Amino acid sequence: GKTLSAGSVPVIALRAAIILGTGSASYELLKSLVTHNRLIPFLSKFNARCQPIAVRDIIKYLVGVMETENLKTRVFTVGGDVLSYKNMILRFAGILNRKVYMFDISWLPIPSWLLCGIYAYWMHFFVSVPVNIISLLLDSLKVDVVCNEQDIREILPFAPLGFDEAVRRALDKENKSEVFSHWADVPPAQMRDLMPLCEYESSEFIVEEHSMDIPVGADKVFQVVMRIGGENGWFYGNTLWRIRGFIDRLLGGVGLQRGRRDPTHLRVGDSLDFWRVEKLERNKELLLRAEMISPGYSWLQFLLTPVSATTTRLTLKAHFIPYPIWGHLYWHSLSIIHTNIFTGMLSHFYREATMQNRESPKAAA
Repeated sequence: GKTLSAGSVPVIALRAAIILGTGSASYELLKSLVTHNRLIPFLSKFNARCQPIAVRDIIKYLVGVMETENLKTRVFTVGGDVLSYKNMILRFAGILNRKVYMFDISWLPIPSWLLCGIYAYWMHFFVSVPVNIISLLLDSLKVDVVCNEQDIREILPFAPLGFDEAVRRALDKENKSEVFSHWADVPPAQMRDLMPLCEYESSEFIVEEHSMDIPVGADKVFQVVMRIGGENGWFYGNTLWRIRGFIDRLLGGVGLQRGRRDPTHLRVGDSLDFWRVEKLERNKELLLRAEMISPGYSWLQFLLTPVSATTTRLTLKAHFIPYPIWGHLYWHSLSIIHTNIFTGMLSHFYREATMQNRESPKAAA
């Protein structure tokens, strides 16, 4: 910000404490907290007041300052209702018609910085947001973040949505599958510099491949493949997938809690549990890159090849570049489980795709 402000072009900065909207980390944290818990531990030292604001209002402010002439370089603070962390949890729970009970654990004889870390790690197991982001959000609740000046209201005179209305709108968008962006669209820091699969030329590649011919067109098979993950599950061995997600969460990884942005549609860059969509070619290929913690780099690839006008070959390929020693031990110790899961998934895709194909003529009739 300072570097940009030093130039000749005016720089307008907007500062907000908490942004509420589908896909925002703060919103996901609050929703997961009240959805998965009746009893919620509470840290009185992390109960400062802040002014959450709807993502809709942030966009209005951003567009508004861009369209306003003669603004000089400055920082505006923006926000809505003044609420404490505890108030936000209770009001969110009220909107979802859930009763939650909060109890103070600040009396424990543990330094506040350590207690905050333990609290963040505890939340990490059922909240989709990773522990490092939870820690940052909690840390921001130590001091009040309230707009001391409302100058921006004079330039853009509109009333921001209240907390309840912002939450209701976000929930409504989720119910209508209108989530266009998500906090997890940004990969974890350790995964951002990874090259795509096609750019690796490693002699250490381990590839496991399984195929099955399915007597339906590629479009029907692709529709089924596109539904994997999130609340839909992984179609086979879901208990094993959950165990792997729990282990990943124990190690500080993203686990399965991220889910997916949309229940039926995917796009390149979407997070999908502990995977990310690296390549997507309709009716031809879906390539997922692993973001779980493991001793190597992993990809899961679904390839669709027409065998005839009415038959599609679905190939599932797992690619793995192991770290020395531990990577090989990891892969070979799980090879039987991998084979069982992958063949089971192919069998499910076969059943689901052929079932849909049989039902399509009935629906048309």
